[in-house]
Amino acid sequence: MATEELRDRIRKEHLIFRTQPELADNDIKGLAHIFKAVAEDGGHFADVKSLQRVLKPLDLKLEDEILRKYAQYNRAGLLQMTEQGFIDAIKYKLHSKKFLEPDCRYGFDLLDNEKEGHINKQSVERLCSARSREAVEDDMVEEMFQEGDKDEDGKIDWNDFLFHMRNTNILSKIN
Repeated sequence: MATEELRDRIRKEHLIFRTQPELADNDIKGLAHIFKAVAEDGGHFADVKSLQRVLKPLDLKLEDEILRKYAQYNRAGLLQMTEQGFIDAIKYKLHSKKFLEPDCRYGFDLLDNEKEGHINKQSVERLCSARSREAVEDDMVEEMFQEGDKDEDGKIDWNDFLFHMRNTNILSKIN
């Protein structure tokens, strides 16, 4: 089987690191409208504090963990978001509400069979091979490993794993 076909099959089987399903178009338009209502600098950036005030009546709050991923400081030291960053942060927030962290911890511990506190490339390769029942090529394992290493420190630690699990629909088969 060609590498591309195997890669597609593995991703279709919800193996790992599949992107979060999109929000409905109306939801995205609503979020874009909220963003534009508080945006500055020609609509490219919005102040996080202003966004938080607008979200408060909706009972949504972007926690520090989410802000670290989707916001950035400008030259004046104000925390800001782009429109796409704001939409992605809300998707993350909404998906996190139905997220089962203990199930993910169990999965992480299974993959961290060396008990080193991170998942190595051999674990990713074993997982891919077990799911596809065929040998997986090194370039594919490397690509999946790089995709999983969100903070680019050369390993998939708990935070990387948790980030991807929250942004995937891998648990949809369980629930």
